[in-house]
Amino acid sequence: MTVDPLPPIGLNRVLGLCEVLDDRGGREDVSRLARELSYRLGDLLLAIRAAEILGLVSTPGADVVLEPLGKKVVDGDVNVKKAVLEDQMRRHSLFRFFLDLLGNAPGGELPRDTILEELAILLPNENPKTAFQTLVSWGRFGDVFGYSRDTGRFFLQHAPPRAQS
Repeated sequence: MTVDPLPPIGLNRVLGLCEVLDDRGGREDVSRLARELSYRLGDLLLAIRAAEILGLVSTPGADVVLEPLGKKVVDGDVNVKKAVLEDQMRRHSLFRFFLDLLGNAPGGELPRDTILEELAILLPNENPKTAFQTLVSWGRFGDVFGYSRDTGRFFLQHAPPRAQS
C-alpha cells in the first residue's frame, strides 16, 4: 500500500489560505500571494499542498485556485468545515491506513509508540514525530482520531481512551 505524507502544517493555515483566496476572487498567483502575505514561499507551498490534498484548491500553472469544496468550507460554519475535512481526510491514504489499523486494534486504540513505529516504516523519508503531530492535529480537527497525552493512546474518535492499569 502506498501511503502519502501530510504536509507538516496546521489546518488553520490551510483554512486561512482558502479565506484569502475567497477574498481575492478565488484565484491568485502563488508568488504574488507569498509576497503580499509576507509568507516564506516554502510555508505557503506547504499550505497549498495541504489544501490540494484536501481538495480545497487546485494549482494550474503558477496560480492557486479555490475549488467549490474550498468555497463550501469558507462559507460554512465550524460544523460544515469539520464535516468536509473529515470526509476528505478519510479518503487520504495515511488516514485510511490508520483507520484500518485502529479498527483492528483492541478497543480501537494503540499506544503512541506503535503509531510512531508505523509512521517510520510507512514514511521513511519523513520525521515520524512531525508526521504524528500533523496526523493527530488534523485528525482531531476532523473528528477522525483522538489522542490522549495522559494515557499516550491514539484512538478512533468514536472510542474514548481507556485508563492504563
